[in-house]
Amino acid sequence: MTTRKDEENKDALDEVDALDAQKVKVVDKNKNLKDISAMLDERSAEIDEIKSRYQTKIEVEDKLEADGGSDWSGYMLGLNLLISVLVCTVIGYYTDKFFQTGGFLVVLFVFIGFSAGMWQLWKGLNKED
Repeated sequence: MTTRKDEENKDALDEVDALDAQKVKVVDKNKNLKDISAMLDERSAEIDEIKSRYQTKIEVEDKLEADGGSDWSGYMLGLNLLISVLVCTVIGYYTDKFFQTGGFLVVLFVFIGFSAGMWQLWKGLNKED
């Protein structure tokens, strides 16, 4: 014959067992969360390492600006050559027309323009900042 007090003790023990079971579940979940957190930290470190290999467009533009260049620097070098030749050709044409040398000054000024353009190209490609 069980007494009322025995039943209360049994109920209390059942509650303690239930709480222990919940505690084990919470500890397991906490362990899983720590594992997940550690995995996320590892992945975050991997992502940061991969990002460090690449530069953003803004970083590239800032570096070019700091170096004194731009995305257009290659085009500018070609334009310097073209404009040098064209300007000298026009100068040669009109001086040839004025002095009536039969095309000699045009050829001379084209050569001068090409030389000046190549000099600008050489300086642009070999500048050290």
